[in-house]
Amino acid sequence: MFAYILSPMPYILLVVPARHGTYVMDLILVSVIAPLIEESTKFFFVMFLANEEGILKATDMGIMGLLCGAGFSIIENVLYGLLFTRMFGFYAAIILTILRFLVSSPIHAIATATSCYCYGLYREHRLRSVVVVLGLFLAMLIHGLHNFVSSVL
Repeated sequence: MFAYILSPMPYILLVVPARHGTYVMDLILVSVIAPLIEESTKFFFVMFLANEEGILKATDMGIMGLLCGAGFSIIENVLYGLLFTRMFGFYAAIILTILRFLVSSPIHAIATATSCYCYGLYREHRLRSVVVVLGLFLAMLIHGLHNFVSSVL
């Protein structure tokens, strides 16, 4: 199954960029740069809020991350909806925005919940800081893979 999923990768990474000049840069932007910025921003916001409120439980941190990711996604989807209205017209924008709410919102919420839960494990159980780094990396990976697949399809 895993080989089936990865089989088109050489074509996507080698042939498609040759046909579309800046395609590789666009993929890097949406698959690496955007997740790096968005996930670290949401993570540090939740980390700051949890430190201010004295929250130590991993589950509470995960729930805060879930809500932060969902809130971020709502704002992002509304802004994309406004952009889609200008680009494609009102009715197409409604459909595209609904699709973004159905697909993009859970990814943002899950990714941020993952990194924040790992931070909560670090704080609650006094684990090594590598747990935090792995959690943040996993959140960026989830987000980046989603963006990559969405861009390629």
